[in-house]
Amino acid sequence: MFSVITVFGRYKRLNVLKRFILIPIKTHVFVIGLTLTRIILSFVSLLILIITSKIMFNLSIVISWPLYFLLAFTTTIGMMGLGLLFLFLFKKGDTAQNAATIYFSLMMFFSGVYFPIEFLPKTFKTISYFLPVKYIVDSLRYISGIELMKVSTFIIINLMMFFGVFCFWD
Repeated sequence: MFSVITVFGRYKRLNVLKRFILIPIKTHVFVIGLTLTRIILSFVSLLILIITSKIMFNLSIVISWPLYFLLAFTTTIGMMGLGLLFLFLFKKGDTAQNAATIYFSLMMFFSGVYFPIEFLPKTFKTISYFLPVKYIVDSLRYISGIELMKVSTFIIINLMMFFGVFCFWD
């Protein structure tokens, strides 16, 4: 989310995106190139995090790698789409970055990462069901065998996250 705001916000500020009319490269090729590099960086950073936690903390969680890569791909696309939404809502990249930081902090707080959602008052519990990070966290718990989830629920979560790809369409 933040990388898209930074990159596209900078390009927006420098009017790079308006110059695409003059160059022979297709817009979707440019966007796919930027998106692909971010997805690869996300994969690498997540793998480093998992490997480091296995080494440092002797983590014994068994991860379903195919499901992990699927979730990592779809959530990266979804969060990048959310980042573009912030860029469209706010004129300046810095403002979008600050708003996204606040929003992401709230999403993390209500996602069940720091404490179980069951500890929240009913109103806040309801809010958590509208935030995407809650479902990403639940899916990560499912992939690592910590929490049970229906396969259909996992597929629906991935499809919803993949809808972020439509934010990149011409």
